[in-house]
Amino acid sequence: MKATSVAERAALAGWAFAPNASELSEAIGARYRELAKVEGFTITSRYDPSDYGCTTYRGFAPESMSDGDIAILCDSGNCCFGSHVERQGTTFKCKISID
Repeated sequence: MKATSVAERAALAGWAFAPNASELSEAIGARYRELAKVEGFTITSRYDPSDYGCTTYRGFAPESMSDGDIAILCDSGNCCFGSHVERQGTTFKCKISID
């Protein structure tokens, strides 16, 4: 599902070098606090040593949850360098850029 809010789009694209970085960071943090109560989201693994500069998460999320929201939850409300989410039904793979 496509990202619709500013926070969701910033989580996918990254915000570290944006002119309004502090605003985007605050928006993502606020969205993370909202999402903390969502049921049906589970991270089953956090692993991928072959991908330099990335951390890969796998898990389950409601089909109605956007890719941006999945990234926000996986990275605990950070996503400063962006992310990429792949989905198949309720299963997801989320790569968070860390470098």
